[in-house]
Amino acid sequence: MVLLGAGCATAPVVRVRRGMEQDTPVERSAPAKPEWVALTPTAPGHKSFVGEGQDESQDKAKDAAIADMLKRYAEYLGVDFSVLVQMHQQEIQQLREDITHTERRVVTDAEAVSRIVTRGTEVRAQYWEKYDRSDGYHYRY
Repeated sequence: MVLLGAGCATAPVVRVRRGMEQDTPVERSAPAKPEWVALTPTAPGHKSFVGEGQDESQDKAKDAAIADMLKRYAEYLGVDFSVLVQMHQQEIQQLREDITHTERRVVTDAEAVSRIVTRGTEVRAQYWEKYDRSDGYHYRY
């Protein structure tokens, strides 16, 4: 499975001044946008999904990308994302309790469902961009 997600801490930096084109990234997780961002990879016997998300918060942008990837996965299966949440409600509740107890943090439905439905799969690639806009930084995954 492919997910546009969080990048590494040593990302290349592209310097721009405020007021430049709105869609010019000031930082990104790779020197160039990978081909798989626009063209979902295909391989015999495997299915890949690419999710996109954006927000002022890096974590929320990543969560939005995960939710979008799961929505595409659900559409492929012929069900709605809310149906996936309902189908896995007991597992979601258990996962939330485990994470709250061990990591002391809240888990979104998107994160919980992604952990449950992607067991046995892997995130093969992640890419993000950071934009400096007049109202602050925005992240696009």
